Amino acid sequence: MNRAGLWILLGMGTVCAIICTGCGVDCWQQEIEDQIAALQEQVQAGLAKPGTPGEQGPQGEQGPAGPAGADGKDGRDGVDGKDGAPGADGKDGRDGVDGKDGAPGADGKDGRDGVDGAPGLACWDLNGNGVGDLETEDINGDGTVDVADCQGARGDPGDDGLACWDLNGDGVGDVETEDVNGDGTVDVADCQGARGDPGVFASARISAGGVNLTPSTRIPQDPNDVYREQTGRYRVRVHTGMDVSAIPLGDIPVAVTPLPAFMSPNADADIVIPIVQPLDLDSDPTTLEFRIHMLGLPENAYRDCDFTFLLMDLPME
Repeated sequence: MNRAGLWILLGMGTVCAIICTGCGVDCWQQEIEDQIAALQEQVQAGLAKPGTPGEQGPQGEQGPAGPAGADGKDGRDGVDGKDGAPGADGKDGRDGVDGKDGAPGADGKDGRDGVDGAPGLACWDLNGNGVGDLETEDINGDGTVDVADCQGARGDPGDDGLACWDLNGDGVGDVETEDVNGDGTVDVADCQGARGDPGVFASARISAGGVNLTPSTRIPQDPNDVYREQTGRYRVRVHTGMDVSAIPLGDIPVAVTPLPAFMSPNADADIVIPIVQPLDLDSDPTTLEFRIHMLGLPENAYRDCDFTFLLMDLPME
């Protein structure tokens, strides 16, 4: 009898062998089905009564992390906590920068005119009734009550004043003590005080090139009034505005000061001597003209040099 073997893998890792005897195909198939049914009953019975668990095996290696799960839903908002105590006040901040002034507002409407005041009283209206009363208010007696009646009574004459020459105040001219100018007569001419120190009548600063650096009415910045004739020689003209033809040339007070810092070539001040020469001009009696020489020593050579020119008060009678 031919036999065929069939190995069937059952649950729980059990391997059973089903042995078939050769009895034809139908018989063989029925035999297999019967054995499978019996085995299934045994398996079910074994599953209903599991055996004693075996010892736990060693822990296996940690497997790779699984994919992150989806975010859970947001929880409900918690209950608000109680308010804390107020904090201390902070320090005041710095004042901000003032803003720009705004545009001026429109002018307001004019207010109403005030009520007219009561009429004033005339200066002659002594009783304030607004009527001129001849008997009591015509002060000057001209038959009319008007502003002429507001003038007070004439005061007493004052004492006679003293003449300017009356030094002792006796009203008499004393030749010995009050004839100040010595002309034998005591009069207003004796009231003039002593002549003071001369002042400056005209001044200018002249450059080494002959240019007036400080022009004025009396010494203009004009090449005909101030100029350089040649090396170290200059001309200065002064417009006095009055007739000076009667003044002797030797009595005209002039002061010239060299300025060595502006000298050409540069030199010390003590080797330059200014020489002033008044010039006699008949063309214009109101003009004074001077030639100024800048003499350098010891070589006796003229030098160009800045200088100041001062014409003192003229000796006019």
